[in-house]
Amino acid sequence: MRHNIRSVFPGLLLLLWSIIPFYRIFFVRFVDGHDFLLHIERIFILVESIKHAVILPRWLPNVLYGYGSPLFSVYWGVPYYTGAIIKILGASYEGVFKILLILPNIVSFFGMYLWVKKSWHDKFIAFVAATIFLWTPYRFLDTFIRGALGEIFAFAFIPFVFYSFESPLDPWIFIMGSVSLSLLIYSHQGLAFFTFIIICFFIGLKFIKDKKLRIFKARCKIIITGLLLSAFFWLPALNFERLLANYQKSISTLFFPPAIALIRSAWEGGYISGIKLIMSYEIGLMNIFLFILGNLLLIYYLRKKRIFYQLLFWLSVFWISVFLMLPVSKWFWLNIPFIANLQFPFRLLYIPMIVSGIIAAIILSNMKNSSRRIILGIFMVIGVIVANRNHLGVLNKDINLAFLPNYQGSLDVDGERTPHYMNINLLEAENRKGDKNEFILIKGNGNILKQERQDLVSYALITVNTASIVKIHRAYFPGWNITIDDRRIQPVDIINGTHITLEQGRHEIIMYYKDPLIVTISNLISIFTVIFILFKIMTVKKTLRARSSIT
Repeated sequence: MRHNIRSVFPGLLLLLWSIIPFYRIFFVRFVDGHDFLLHIERIFILVESIKHAVILPRWLPNVLYGYGSPLFSVYWGVPYYTGAIIKILGASYEGVFKILLILPNIVSFFGMYLWVKKSWHDKFIAFVAATIFLWTPYRFLDTFIRGALGEIFAFAFIPFVFYSFESPLDPWIFIMGSVSLSLLIYSHQGLAFFTFIIICFFIGLKFIKDKKLRIFKARCKIIITGLLLSAFFWLPALNFERLLANYQKSISTLFFPPAIALIRSAWEGGYISGIKLIMSYEIGLMNIFLFILGNLLLIYYLRKKRIFYQLLFWLSVFWISVFLMLPVSKWFWLNIPFIANLQFPFRLLYIPMIVSGIIAAIILSNMKNSSRRIILGIFMVIGVIVANRNHLGVLNKDINLAFLPNYQGSLDVDGERTPHYMNINLLEAENRKGDKNEFILIKGNGNILKQERQDLVSYALITVNTASIVKIHRAYFPGWNITIDDRRIQPVDIINGTHITLEQGRHEIIMYYKDPLIVTISNLISIFTVIFILFKIMTVKKTLRARSSIT
């Protein structure tokens, strides 16, 4: 019994330590973050969908004022499914949101701790690195100010992916790494893309260093399996991206913070060099101090004509991320495919957040004197806490959520994830007028004899006296099909609704949604990969049982 307590006690202490920065969340109803309401609205919609046995709603029929939205076909979902499950289990929305803010931060702390411990075989170094990773300005900005759930969840899975690369031949770690990568992708595709680039160079460097082809192949299999597991999300998202409003926005409108703001900027924003900032963009004073130490250590090795590849790699990752956050990098954002998906260059602040913990581990591991190592490690921990002690403030959001069952808005900011041919302002004005007929005769003359609407089907019986144009109260998107008298047709216009032409006479019109081929294929890829993972788990268990019976 005492042995069990002693073995669990360190873990409980680490758990308590990881919760400390977020304790104020327990004393407010909701944390007043930038995206707070959007997250609540999406979780509510997902809960209702799951209650109706639709686990992954590719099309949300009743949002966008009844025109519908492909939100969950093109947007990450791990935080929302987590929130929906917690809500279905009986928690209040206040409890759901608190858990969504605290849980991934705790998981990310333990992920970094395990990764560093596995790599450097030192619990003290792992604790210091994980603490620095936890106490970083950008994490607190995402948690307390922005309410960026997708990014916070991505922070949780990144360390576990790198952890899996340390022992990729272990079947359980292989599974954990593959699942972690798939969850990272489904938590935030923008951060996942940049992390994927880092991962590719990381395993390439590992192979150059150890020359172990078998281990290199195992690491590649983790990546491939993770991609296949999450194919249900990223394949349709990439395919449909060009149809969305945010794809049409010019990259020139993206905001690059001034260089000085990365060093020091007011937490609540302000002006720097005449530029208005809505929040802080600082990397962190202790983090910058660690990068300076890292560069000095690299120079020390170079003077001895030795190349410290691991340190050089992580410092390069840091400097490239800083470069891409500055205005001088604009050409790259304009010309390199996919990087614009990150939307805000300052999101790359997550990279120094990770790298600073790794640099701390490298510095400490290269100190031969254990006493000095402990003193420097304690200094790092105290320094990062003192430097960020004023970043833990939480604003209370007290709001009545009774509006949720009747909410019909866009579920995103300025309709960014809605089709670019749907004008949000015009749809809002139309909604205020109260005309919500499913079919409207906008040109010609005739009578709508019958019209019906279900979630994914619109039906009408219309008689027209001349060639006419009818508007259907649906946003047209891949997966929607239209038949007139059992004959498939294409709309003549899809701006702010689906428009079709009718010849003189009596016509039966049906518009219905069916998953397009790309969605079906991506679902099958993920399903077969899940089956492969389950088969691998059963194989591992069978092997372990066989070994135990022999012994």
